[in-house]
Amino acid sequence: MGSPVGKVELDMSKFHPVVEENPVKTFAQYIDHTLLKPDATDEDFDRLTDEAIKYGCASVCVSPYIAEGVIEALLDYPDIKVGSVCAFPLGNLPLRVKLKEAHFLIDAGIQELDFVLHYGEILNGNWDAVKTEMNLMGKLCAQGNVTSKCIVETPVLESDYRLTRVFEILRDYSCIDYIKSSTGMSIRGTEVREIALWNILRNGNSRPLIATAGGIKSYERALQMIDVGADRIGTSAAVKLMEEYYANPAAFNRGEAPSSQIPVQRDTSIPHGTLIL
Repeated sequence: MGSPVGKVELDMSKFHPVVEENPVKTFAQYIDHTLLKPDATDEDFDRLTDEAIKYGCASVCVSPYIAEGVIEALLDYPDIKVGSVCAFPLGNLPLRVKLKEAHFLIDAGIQELDFVLHYGEILNGNWDAVKTEMNLMGKLCAQGNVTSKCIVETPVLESDYRLTRVFEILRDYSCIDYIKSSTGMSIRGTEVREIALWNILRNGNSRPLIATAGGIKSYERALQMIDVGADRIGTSAAVKLMEEYYANPAAFNRGEAPSSQIPVQRDTSIPHGTLIL
C-alpha cells in the first residue's frame, strides 16, 4: 500500500484496537526487549529475537531498517509484538515528515510504534502543537491497528507542571495508547517519581497506559517502576533483568494484578483533524 498524498481524512470506524488479553502478566510480559544501537549487526538482531522467544518478552523494539526482517523472524511467535521507533531519538522532525515515517513503518507491518514527541514544543509552551501532533499520530496508528507509544522525554521536562500537562493532553486530546517517559538517550534515566506522578493522574483508569525506559538496568529498578504503575519496561538489559528475576522470582509480587488493557473502544469524539501526507 503506497503512502497517500494530499489531505486525507482518517476513517476512525475502520480500525480494530489491540487488546492485551492476558488475565495475569508475568514479569517478562512487562518487558520491551530493545535494540536501537546504530552499530548493531544482523547477528545482534538474531540474538535479540532468540532471547525474546526464550524469555517470553512482551515485545521487541528494533531499528526501522531491520523491522521487516524481525517481523518475519517472529511470525511463529504472535505473542511477541514487533515494535520500532519514529523520529528517534530527537523528535524534532517536521510533523509532516514524522507522519510519513510512521506511515512507512505501519505499512511494513509493525505492531507497536514508539514515536518521539517534539518535546521542544513542551519547553516552548506551545501546547497547541503538542495537541496536534499527538492527535494525528495517535489516529494514524489507530487506523493502522498499531499500538502507539508517545515518548515525551521526561529528563528534560524539569517540572511537575510539564509532566502533568503533557499527560493530560495525551489523555484528553488523543487516542494514543501509552505515554512513555524516555528514549533512554537523554541526560539521565527516568525517575521513579515521574512514573508515580503519571499513575496518580491516571487515577485507576484504563488509559493511558504507562511505559518507561532509560536507565532500567536491574530487576530491582524494574520492580520499582512496576510498583508505582509502569505497564511496560523498555530496556536493552532484558537478559540481565530476566536472569535476576529467575534468581529471585518471589520479589515480583504482581502475579495477581490485572493485566494492562488497551480499551476496546477508544474515544473517537475528539476532533479528528486532517492528516497532510
